[in-house]
Amino acid sequence: MGNVVLDVFIGLVFLYLLYSLLATVLQEIISRWFGLRARMLHKALRRMLQDEPDTSSNQVAAFLRQSCDNWNRFFEPQRPHERFLKAFYQHPTIKYLGEDRLASKPSYLHNHNFANTVVHLLRGPQYDGATSSEADLIGASLNNGTLADGTPISQDTLQHLRMLMADARRDPYAFRARLEDWFDETMQRTTGWYKKQTQLILFFVGLAVAINFNVDSIAIARILINNKDARDNLVAFAASRQQAYAGIVDTLRKQETTRTLKAKADGQTDTIETAIVYQYSDSGLQQQYRRLQQDHEAVQGILGLKALPDACDKDPRLQDLLRQQRQAANIKDAKQRIALQGQLKAQIDSARAACSVASPYKSPPVIAFIGWLITAFAISLGAPFWFDLLNKFMQLRGSGPKPASAPASPLPPGSAGLSPASNQLIIKG
Repeated sequence: MGNVVLDVFIGLVFLYLLYSLLATVLQEIISRWFGLRARMLHKALRRMLQDEPDTSSNQVAAFLRQSCDNWNRFFEPQRPHERFLKAFYQHPTIKYLGEDRLASKPSYLHNHNFANTVVHLLRGPQYDGATSSEADLIGASLNNGTLADGTPISQDTLQHLRMLMADARRDPYAFRARLEDWFDETMQRTTGWYKKQTQLILFFVGLAVAINFNVDSIAIARILINNKDARDNLVAFAASRQQAYAGIVDTLRKQETTRTLKAKADGQTDTIETAIVYQYSDSGLQQQYRRLQQDHEAVQGILGLKALPDACDKDPRLQDLLRQQRQAANIKDAKQRIALQGQLKAQIDSARAACSVASPYKSPPVIAFIGWLITAFAISLGAPFWFDLLNKFMQLRGSGPKPASAPASPLPPGSAGLSPASNQLIIKG
């Protein structure tokens, strides 16, 4: 009994992993289409460089206003009064980091890009490194409450920049370091914002996947509990895909940051930060989707997710109609063939609807929707969560006693998957 329960959990976890990966590919495509990473970075920089009205007096009203503003921001990310933010994005250091005119804003920045751009905007183009003091130029702009070109700075942002300059003892290099720390701290929070956004998108994408592929968690659990062959085959299939999925899940851990210390001649050290971002190319996304689709079809062959096992498989009336449909395809008279095929199709659809009710596993519509919601919530947790859980269950199963039952029947075709070597590594920075 213990092995049965464990195998049911392994089957469910593997299914959640498979469809989480499938939903993640779709979510990544959506993110690229709408530039969601660039929009989230834009939001973070707006929070840093522009003041926003306080809406905390009434929480309900504040929530509604913020929701409407977020919706409007999707179509109009930048407002005319946000002049500091506009100047920041129009600076040559930032302006040409975007991919093209359609994706004109970068999806990520290094902290030194942010710090240097703010310093350049404060000191102005007249600084040549020799004839004037950079600290005096920055100080003059902060005293005037404007950038070097006269663009006004919002009051809260101005106060924060003045405090950073004071903490740096008017040293422009120390001021840059504090700007970098400010940017890094904001980006840590921005990562959390993006994860929340991604989780919300994954839920709705997961719900669409669950409905389209009929991934009813309740019905699938009943199949795994009652159908030994399906349970054994799915566990064996999960074991065969475990290594291939490791490479896919690794790419979902979006960024690794390494810090290298480089010795200088005077005995001091410089810290060099290198960001390595793992992403799929367009062709990589298409390849991953195709191979996950193959795994989905293999799972359908094991469990029958598209049409759950029911009495239709043995209904003599339906089988007779299907035989007549195959024979009708050989009629030479086109008009007669089309008319007969239309009649048979209507009868076949009616027969399928009548016999599908007899399925021992199929859930009623309300229960099926609850099963789809369970699947959608599971998918929203993300593929890394389910992959780690699958590994733990597999280790637990491998450490237990071997079952005395016969080996599982052969797996259905279509089990080829994505190898880790097919992931594309893009190094940016």
